[in-house]
Amino acid sequence: QAMKSCQVQGGGTGPAAPACWAACAEAIGWTVPMMSIGAGIVLVPSLGLLCLNACACAHPDTEVFTKASGSLRIAELQVNDEVATFDADNNIVFTRVQAVHSFVGNFSAVTINTDSHTITFTTTHHVFRLREGLREFTPAENIVVGDILLVHDEGRVTTEQVTSVQPVSLAKKVDVFTSACTILAGGVLVRTSCF
Repeated sequence: QAMKSCQVQGGGTGPAAPACWAACAEAIGWTVPMMSIGAGIVLVPSLGLLCLNACACAHPDTEVFTKASGSLRIAELQVNDEVATFDADNNIVFTRVQAVHSFVGNFSAVTINTDSHTITFTTTHHVFRLREGLREFTPAENIVVGDILLVHDEGRVTTEQVTSVQPVSLAKKVDVFTSACTILAGGVLVRTSCF
């Protein structure tokens, strides 16, 4: 069974990049068997593919807003960039990027549309929605038409209703680790991986 490839910013490329696999395993809370090969670590293929498919990631063209450079594609983020998110009181704040991982393969995802935002995430990526006035995060595959999402719109925090959800597939996905464990991706509040 062939492994899918991945890239870890600053950590090498290919399936021997240990931080990439560790991040993926951490994203689903598994301790995954690994084999050492030289200086690298390779996941046992059957579990590695399952882990890789379960990572919570965004489409590489997803727009994020950074403190220093303004709008960037999520795939352009670098370690130590500061990216916009919301705090617990729905204030716009910046959080530090701790790691950026890119994966190439064929991944199940969904495109979620609101009146003014369109985002595409893997089905397991957690998106915040409001339920009875409280924040709740749920896998993107559970978002349905009518759900209320927290969004950034012209410098303020607001809410928008989901107008459509379509299943799609991604040939590449990006996993970002932030210190706040959240990010505004495509203007929508979502979880990120975090240490």
